[in-house]
Amino acid sequence: MSWRRLLASAAVVILAIGAVSVGIALRGSTGIVAPDGMTPEPSALPSGSESWAGRDTMGLPTISVGDAIAVRDAGVDDREIAVHGWFAPFLPVPCPYTPATSPVQPVCPDDQMVLMEAPESLVTSNGNGSSRRSPTGPHFQIDVDDLDGGWQPRLPVTAATPPVEIAVVGHFDDRRSASCPVDVQAACRDRFVVDRVGWANGEALPTSLVDEVPGAGRTFEEAQTIIDVVRPGVAILSGVHVAGAELGRIEPIVAARRGGLVQEEALWIVRVLSDGALATYLFVDATGDLYEVTADGAALMAPITDGTD
Repeated sequence: MSWRRLLASAAVVILAIGAVSVGIALRGSTGIVAPDGMTPEPSALPSGSESWAGRDTMGLPTISVGDAIAVRDAGVDDREIAVHGWFAPFLPVPCPYTPATSPVQPVCPDDQMVLMEAPESLVTSNGNGSSRRSPTGPHFQIDVDDLDGGWQPRLPVTAATPPVEIAVVGHFDDRRSASCPVDVQAACRDRFVVDRVGWANGEALPTSLVDEVPGAGRTFEEAQTIIDVVRPGVAILSGVHVAGAELGRIEPIVAARRGGLVQEEALWIVRVLSDGALATYLFVDATGDLYEVTADGAALMAPITDGTD
């Protein structure tokens, strides 16, 4: 599900969150960095990047937010990397409608979706409600649209809600940045598109599968069976099941070039990791056809051995 849509709907219900004056006893002694004048709650989370030294996520070495920023700033580089950091709970905010030509184009409230190097508390609560500040340490904006968000804290969010320690797999310089307006293409390329949340608060998470058309078409297992034939041994990062009419929201260039796919009742969009590289497949429910999305946004039908469908 799109977090823009989630926040927009939540903002209608909650425009201000009251202060919460409760004491929370949490295990551990690592501090959360709090805004000036606020007392940080003790953190139940591990000490940070030291505990991730030498660990991997989906077979990729897990690096820090600072190291990921160095990858981003070194030039165009869309390779899949695994990054450890902290995700601060967000506040629902009212957002004006801003047309976007690409799913990676940053619009309100995308500035709230960041991965931080340190566990900073970004929400301040008082008697009149809550507000949010920007992180002071290294951080970058992440795109978690169309991923299961069950690992995120539930509303209401207060100053006592701790950040979540996560390890994610994704990339900068997403190919869909080409669909962004020229004046914001740099901002689009600098967003880190998360293809999988591998860990949250020390727990490994299952593959994210979001079904926006439940009961329609084929199951994800059927799509995975075909992908396993075409690309044996790949690791599934995430999958989203959408109506064909929604294809343009996620893959605008594909939708423009393959108009027939837009007419489909339902299809699976599946991201996989193969030899450290990202590949995206479209599985058409009605026909069982599988398309691989190329670097320039074309969708080429993948050859499937007889008898597999």
